[in-house]
Amino acid sequence: MLQNEIHRQVRQKTELDTYIGKFLNNRYLIRDLIGKGGMGRVYLAEDVAKGGMAVAVKILSMNLANQQLSQRFAREIFIGAQLGRKSTHIVRVLSYGVTEDKIPYYVMEYLQGKNLKQILKNETLKIPNFLEICHQICLGLQCAHQGVSIKGEIFPVIHRDIKPENIFIIEDDSKDRIVKILDFGIAKFLTERTGITLAESFIGSLPYCSPEHMEGRKLLDVRSDIYSLGVLMFEMLIGKHPFQIKSNSFADWYQAHRFQMPPMFEDIAPQISIPKELKKLVMSCLAKEVSDRPQDISQILVVLEQLQRKYNNLISDNQKNIQNQELLQLVPVTSLSEKICLQKSWPKNQPIAPICFSHLLPTPQGSVPTFWAMLAKKEIAKFIDNNNYTEFIFQKNLY
Repeated sequence: MLQNEIHRQVRQKTELDTYIGKFLNNRYLIRDLIGKGGMGRVYLAEDVAKGGMAVAVKILSMNLANQQLSQRFAREIFIGAQLGRKSTHIVRVLSYGVTEDKIPYYVMEYLQGKNLKQILKNETLKIPNFLEICHQICLGLQCAHQGVSIKGEIFPVIHRDIKPENIFIIEDDSKDRIVKILDFGIAKFLTERTGITLAESFIGSLPYCSPEHMEGRKLLDVRSDIYSLGVLMFEMLIGKHPFQIKSNSFADWYQAHRFQMPPMFEDIAPQISIPKELKKLVMSCLAKEVSDRPQDISQILVVLEQLQRKYNNLISDNQKNIQNQELLQLVPVTSLSEKICLQKSWPKNQPIAPICFSHLLPTPQGSVPTFWAMLAKKEIAKFIDNNNYTEFIFQKNLY
């Protein structure tokens, strides 16, 4: 029964999508639809020339008869190919071509994991995880902003659509998170010297657009991406968008981005502890005027890396404290004298002289030589007052 249901679903998908089950360029076998958007659809495929290696294939929604879309798609291929080779944090473009119907496609590395939107639906990120993800996003954006080479010249590239859906998070074999930025297909060159121009229509996601982007300014720069990153960081920290609107219209979003001030973190999420440096960074990224924001990604990276070092030190200190607590609990009882010392009250047949003995204390780092003694209260007090160079583990309520 289960096998019949699987076959039924496959047939249904095939009927709805003519690409599933077919080859592209006699090389890429389309297996399943895994995503779709305004510019095209993304499929899971097998590269038969690479032994069936899984790849992702993006196919444009329209054929090459639409010159503007085909130019934009060609630019997406070109930018993705260059940036993917330069940065681990930008999805790699492997190949490209056209279908039998003259519809262009390109092949990307296949990523397994979740996008940030899916993750934020189920959890609020802890500060160390937030810093790790943001750091990698910034490294990818920094690579793009540094530019691609065209005819020997370097032209910076901005993404123009930074949002949770375009941030993909995978885990490698070592369980470390690797962050990839997707979809540079609507990126814009910061100069028109390339001879490549965008259509006049608005391109972007309204909840994450900078005010100047929504105003249609032709000379957008990297600070537009920084604003979008600020919206994204706010949402990652709080789980809510910084701006509340009545409708999803262009006019309402423009009013919010241009005139509405973002709320203070403590006003909407007082239960979440956020470092003041991080609050200041996010608010500066959300500044309405471009001159009030960080001027490039490197300024953001400085703050993130300082906070990462701070949290790494805190984690290291906490681990040391845990180890010290474990040492106190690992004291073995192996002789009569030690048993007497670990009692909480002075034994009835108390000795007329102090009890002293040595012991090798086992720890995860190896055996540590220790010296044990049962002393009178006033003697213990002397050790406490004058403990300048020796570490003592003791019980004050022995008697």
